[in-house]
This record gives sequence, C-alpha cells and structure tokens, in this order.
Amino acid sequence: QYPLGYTLSLARREALLSWALRVGTYIIEDDYDAVFTYSDNPLPALKAMDYHDRVIYTGTFSKTLGPGVRLGYLICPDALLPALQNMKALSNNGSQWLLQQFLAELMQNQVFYTHISKLACQYAARQALLRTGLTTLFSEGEIGGASAGLHLSLRIPWPAAVVAQLRQR
Repeated sequence: QYPLGYTLSLARREALLSWALRVGTYIIEDDYDAVFTYSDNPLPALKAMDYHDRVIYTGTFSKTLGPGVRLGYLICPDALLPALQNMKALSNNGSQWLLQQFLAELMQNQVFYTHISKLACQYAARQALLRTGLTTLFSEGEIGGASAGLHLSLRIPWPAAVVAQLRQR
C-alpha cells in the first residue's frame, strides 16, 4: 500500500471485500506498479478475488513504458460502465489512438511482457542494493514495501529527543 509499501494480508483483503459487499460500496484498487512483484508467492489483486463485482481496478502504463506515456486502464463492474464511459467522453478529447494500437500490438507479440520481465529484474536488483545500504546505515530501522512496487519506506525508531530535534530543524 502506497506510501508505506505494506501489503494487505489475504485475510484483510477478504475482510475488505466482505465489507464492500455488506455496505453496498465499491473499492477502487489503483494497482499502478503491481507488475513489479519481487515475492515468489504474490498475493492476488483484490479484483482477482472479487466475485461480487465490488472492485474498480485501475492502472497505468507510465511505470512500464515511461512517464510520458499518458495511458491508463480501468476494469469496472458492468453496472458502472455506461456512466464511466460518459464521464471519460466528457473529461477529455480521448486517448491517443496510435499509442493504444502500438501497445496492443506489443502485447499481442509478447514484447510488452518480455519488457516488463526485464524491468522487474532491474528494479529487484536496485531494490536489493538499496535495502542492503539502508540496513547498513540504519540497522535498527524497519524497511517496508520490499515485496512489490517501485518504492521502499524506512521506519527508524529514534528516541523522542532526537525526533524533537529533527522537528525543530
């Protein structure tokens, strides 16, 4: 979960889905960097566990193809599709059709997935290096976000006096 990088357990995911069903609401799952998973047994997305159509799943290609790629996607319950299509039509002049076509071709030819695999390996190596450095510098710290994503968090249990000094700066 952004920004701290902690992952909801399977039990908490199930509880969240049960709650959404019970109160009749939707959950928006912004899984913008989910393709970068460093665990051997990643937990499924909420949408993959959603048997009652309570999750709106969204993501972007800017993390995999570059920040200049302003193209995202939304997987929503059928009941919401007409309203969301109308909102999309009113909110802009449409997405870049040529970029959409290019991306579809990359996916059909498996080039996109090969690219993601290479990126994931690069980011995993960078993350391991960063974790080693942080552990060396802050041995008492707790690193979060190590199982997936493009960020880490570091929680340092400093004494209250040190925290007070830092706040004054």
